Amino acid sequence: MTQLTLAAPGDTWGISGPTFLGLYWIVTAATVVVILSLTRAIRLRPPEDGSRTRLDDEPYLAAYLHGGPDLALTAALATLRAEGLVRCRDTRCEVIGTPPDRVRPDLETAVLGSLTMPRPRSTVARRSAVVIALRHLRNQLIQRKLLMSDAQHADHQSCTALLLVVLVLGVVRLVAGMMSRHPVLYLGLSLLATLAIGLLLVRRRPKRTLHGDRELARLTVEHEHLAPHHRPDWTASGAGSAAMAVALFGEDALHAADPEFAEELAERPLTGFFRDFRGAGTWSPGGGSTATAYGAATLHDGGNGESGSGDRE
Repeated sequence: MTQLTLAAPGDTWGISGPTFLGLYWIVTAATVVVILSLTRAIRLRPPEDGSRTRLDDEPYLAAYLHGGPDLALTAALATLRAEGLVRCRDTRCEVIGTPPDRVRPDLETAVLGSLTMPRPRSTVARRSAVVIALRHLRNQLIQRKLLMSDAQHADHQSCTALLLVVLVLGVVRLVAGMMSRHPVLYLGLSLLATLAIGLLLVRRRPKRTLHGDRELARLTVEHEHLAPHHRPDWTASGAGSAAMAVALFGEDALHAADPEFAEELAERPLTGFFRDFRGAGTWSPGGGSTATAYGAATLHDGGNGESGSGDRE
């Protein structure tokens, strides 16, 4: 009769190497499943009763949700350009003419007030009124449970720390095995694999909630006629269409509709708090976000965020 030998004399902790490896990978897989379930639950927290989650009439919120403050500012400049109120020359933007006397979104008002003299977009981004308007957009998205809050990010990171416990267990077993002069090659490879999984989970830091992903997906489908390959005429469709096109399809929409203006805006990579969301919120058809490099976050709830936001030239 064949018998399963769990341990032999001298085995570390009284458990054979193959048995421990099998148990280790079972625990690792279970931990990953738990982490993914918990992080999904964090992103799935429902909006508050009565909060508006549809952004059809709020293109700057849609732009911030998609690409952060950088894209929201670009959408505002595109709107003002479509209205014939702003032009760019030598990478500097300026107001032309007198804006109509009507109520405007805070971001548009802040941008117009910042362009009393020609300034590049990166300088406009640092003007205090623009920073405040962008922070207000962020806070609205967080309140509506479309954008991840700082507390949600902290909970997300705490969940991924569960895998650290499994990794520490494996390291302790590895050291014990080495001290007992037992072969630990496969355990070492398993630890490297666990570390790689942990790093992937840590880097998987979504900016939006699942509700935010779904709202962007819905907007993209419903406003597909504004996609760059359709070459929409912003003069005919209105400035609001320009804002929504940039919000949903990024700067590609601006290049398709107004390539000269787009080239003038593309002075150089933006700095300061814009790095916090650069590329991180780009929606993809599969949901989630494509993460690239992030800078230090400065647009926090209640945070100052003013170190790079003074009215400097």
